[in-house]
Amino acid sequence: MKKNAFTLVELLVVIAIIVILIALLGGSTVLLAPIFGWVGGFLYIFWELQREPLTLVIALIAAGLFPWLLHGFLRQFRPQTTGWEALQVACLLFGIAISGIALMSGVHYVYWIATADEDTPLTEPSGGLMAARRMQSSNKLHHFGIAVHNYSDAYHSFPIGGTENHGWAVSLLPYLEQQELYEKIQLDEPWTSPNNAVHFQTTVDYFCNRALSQQTVGPFGAIHYSANERVLPVGRSLTFGDITDGTSNTLLFGEIDKRIPAWGHPRNGRDPAIGLKTSPFGFGGPFIGVVQFALVDGSTRAIKETIDPEVLRALATPNGGEEKHAF
Repeated sequence: MKKNAFTLVELLVVIAIIVILIALLGGSTVLLAPIFGWVGGFLYIFWELQREPLTLVIALIAAGLFPWLLHGFLRQFRPQTTGWEALQVACLLFGIAISGIALMSGVHYVYWIATADEDTPLTEPSGGLMAARRMQSSNKLHHFGIAVHNYSDAYHSFPIGGTENHGWAVSLLPYLEQQELYEKIQLDEPWTSPNNAVHFQTTVDYFCNRALSQQTVGPFGAIHYSANERVLPVGRSLTFGDITDGTSNTLLFGEIDKRIPAWGHPRNGRDPAIGLKTSPFGFGGPFIGVVQFALVDGSTRAIKETIDPEVLRALATPNGGEEKHAF
């Protein structure tokens, strides 16, 4: 559904440019601009609400009640206000609001395109090179899952998603053949402190997806994977007992290729439920059509970016009680 919304924004931008050009030739046609914003914005929001049927019903009820409530409010100041006049004011307010939302959505996508990583491939190279890199990435995700299991065996809980000083990646270092690096880090100091900063400039191979060329974030080593923030939340840790939806149906780690952080950053969690390859703040890898994940049971899966949003939300929650699953 997000793909439809994105295509709509592109179409609306083109229409907007045409409207502006026409407006430059004739002042009266500038009236088409707000109409463009209202209709386009309404369609954009309507498509988004289809993902939440209950929300759509509530929105329609609220939209129906608003003119009636507005009529009563206006009559407090102008008793002769008619229902038709109240409806016109309501439509005007709706139009202004939807136009603003449509404009902000367009700005959001334009910013995303403008700031996309130059090394992110738009097409997948032919031959076995990309297949090999995809397998390597899957193996690294598998190692992340096993590392969490080993951490849980030692501490009887999952790593904390993030603290004031460090993130989950630091906690997993000893279980990713990085014991020596781990022992150099001062856990009671921020990762950017003078005693720590030099260690976080190290490039850790486990954290790098070979299909992406960006190896650093400023002076620090990069990480091309993020945690499911619902399973590794900031400030607290879960246990296997908290995963009541099933360890084979709960996402743990996944690939990212936008807004890549340093591996030492304390906040490296994302919500899979917002969609795959739909936002620079969500999950999305360099492989065409899919995003690879490690699940809580340690297995890995390549999930299609077109997955049913409800199924994706079920996979994102550790204890949501959903019956749907993708496997």
